[in-house]
Amino acid sequence: EFMEQAKKLASAEPFKSRVELFDKGVWQYMLKGKKRAAELETLKSPSMQQCAVPCVENPVPGDPDRLDWNKAAQLNLYGGLRAEPMKRQLQVKVAHDGTWIYFQYLENKVDPASLAKNNIVWLNDEWESFFAGQRGMPYKQVAVDPAGKVAGTNKDGTVTDSWDFPGKAKVSSGKDSWCVRIAVRMSDLVPGGIKPGETLYYNVIRSVKTQAAGCWIPTFSGYHAPDRFGELYLVPKR
Repeated sequence: EFMEQAKKLASAEPFKSRVELFDKGVWQYMLKGKKRAAELETLKSPSMQQCAVPCVENPVPGDPDRLDWNKAAQLNLYGGLRAEPMKRQLQVKVAHDGTWIYFQYLENKVDPASLAKNNIVWLNDEWESFFAGQRGMPYKQVAVDPAGKVAGTNKDGTVTDSWDFPGKAKVSSGKDSWCVRIAVRMSDLVPGGIKPGETLYYNVIRSVKTQAAGCWIPTFSGYHAPDRFGELYLVPKR
C-alpha cells in the first residue's frame, strides 16, 4: 500500500526517479524473496520424516556386519538439501538391538576408485550422521570416508568440540559400490543416552567433497540444521 501511495505522490522529479529506483533495486527483490520463501515452506513440511526403527537381534552385539540388514528399516532419501530428485543410487538402513544402534550407508553404481579419500575426512567423499536427544542443540556429528577414517564433532550453540566417536565404523567396497556400516551403543549416542521406546533425532547427508548429494531430511540451508532433524522411534523388543 505504501508503495502504491509513493508512486502516486512522486509525480515530480527527483522523487519520481527515487521511487522507481527503490522499486527496481529493493522492493522487487523483496517480493521475489517472499515468494521464494513461501514456495520453500510448502516443500519443508512434507519432507520432515519419521521412521520406526525395528529391534533386530544381533548374534554378535556391536558388530554391524553380523546384523541381518534385511530386517532393518530403510529410509526415504532426497537429493541435495532442497528436496531435489535423487541422482545417485543411495540407500540408508537402520536397526537396533536394544543396546546398540546400527546404520548402513550404501551407494551403488559408483566406481570406488573414483571416490576422494586422501584429504581430511570432511573434504572427502563421506557420509555424515547427526544425532540429538531433541530437535535442536546440542547434537553430535560423525563422518566416515571411503578409507574408513572417522571424524566427530560435538556442537552446543556456538561451541564446537571434537567428539571421539565411541562406536565402530566398517567400510567395504565392491566392483561398483561402497558401503559404510556403523554401530554405537545407545547409551553413548546422546547426553543421557537413548532407550527403546524413545525417539532419536537424526539426519544423514551423503557428502561429495563438501557438496551434498543426498540426505534423509532436506535442510533447505546448510549441513547443520538441528531444527530439521527427523525422528527415529526405537521400537521396543517384543
